[in-house]
Amino acid sequence: TSLTIGALTLQSVMSTNVSHETYTLVSGPGPQYSTSSDNDSTVLYVYIGTRDLNELKRMRTLVQSPSSTYLIFPRTLVKDMAGLYVVPARNVSAVRVNGYTP
Repeated sequence: TSLTIGALTLQSVMSTNVSHETYTLVSGPGPQYSTSSDNDSTVLYVYIGTRDLNELKRMRTLVQSPSSTYLIFPRTLVKDMAGLYVVPARNVSAVRVNGYTP
């Protein structure tokens, strides 16, 4: 199972029909970039790097709580062990996060 960090966008509302903030994670080498667990599991973890964390802290309405954190992503965000892709979450049907783990 693999997760493409740069395909994951956070937004502050479920639907983009209202004013909102968005931020797309940045991947790369080193602790300043976000990474993910890369194992064959039904649970994937995203580790927010310092670069993304500092940008998210600058946001006024995004990631203030789970109720202000929604995810949008294309089908290519996750590819499972069988080579199948995840069902996409588009701007008008974003997925709310359940919580944060420090």
